Amino acid sequence: MYELISVIVPVYNVERYIDKCIQSILKQSYESFELILVDDGSTDNSGMICDCYQKQDNRISVIHQRNKGLSEARNSGIRKSKGLFITFIDSDDYVDYNYLLYLYQILKSNEADISICLSENVYPTDKTKTHVFGADCTKKLSTLEALKALLYRTHKFTNSAWGKLYRKNLFNSVEFPIGQLHEDVGTIYKLFAKAKSVVCGYECLYYYMQRDNSIIHSAFNPDRFDYITHTINIIQYMEENFPELINAAVFMHFRACIQLYLSIPKTVEYKPYRKKIEHEINKYRRLVLDDQEARVSFRIIAAVTYLGHGWLYLLTPFK
Repeated sequence: MYELISVIVPVYNVERYIDKCIQSILKQSYESFELILVDDGSTDNSGMICDCYQKQDNRISVIHQRNKGLSEARNSGIRKSKGLFITFIDSDDYVDYNYLLYLYQILKSNEADISICLSENVYPTDKTKTHVFGADCTKKLSTLEALKALLYRTHKFTNSAWGKLYRKNLFNSVEFPIGQLHEDVGTIYKLFAKAKSVVCGYECLYYYMQRDNSIIHSAFNPDRFDYITHTINIIQYMEENFPELINAAVFMHFRACIQLYLSIPKTVEYKPYRKKIEHEINKYRRLVLDDQEARVSFRIIAAVTYLGHGWLYLLTPFK
């Protein structure tokens, strides 16, 4: 009755969380799916747990590979996938019982190429959550509208790969960048650009685990400059393909610079890194300040930088 969905779960040293993740997928109300667990060189019991589940359910397949990072784990899953649709779930997260069904139904009913649901932050000490459906509410966006919403961070969806259902053919010429952090930022806009339409659903069906040792919550390291590299590439991409979205791309880059800047310790040894980002902030702050569609909070931040970058540490735009 329903078409096959490939659920791709990259796995790396998550023995504490992987059971909840896998069980939430196996309990889905939408049963036509394959589950691809990509063990990316785990050094704990995660790979063994994946193998145990594979023996119990013929919808599960496991890939074991040496550690290559999240991007290549996802790419490996895509290459192995057989479904007409793909969704990604991180192995420390879990999903609602109707996650697949909802994303599939709103994608098909709107004849879209990508469907999106909302997410909720959860913590290791929380009990497993479920969602009660409210009034059916979706918003169908054209390619241009979806890209604009992605760059300005409106419609409540983000650059994350998870929480979305994609037609597999969108990945024909798109891969996650290997060996780079913030790989979602460097990939999702390309998929949106290829999609004829994107439908945003406002049901909260993805539960995003907040771990102290996750990349986004970890201490600053220079590799996190990949974030800025991706957003610079996005500006260049929009200049070449969607010039009407240059301001939106600049806003995304400016936002990324502020976010990264606030994560850098204010000590002497990190001064070169702060200077590098200050250069980017100074380069684009006038455009953000003059952009009527940019968030007011970031236009204020752009104005504050003229008083000195040290003032940024007194601001909390990401709370």
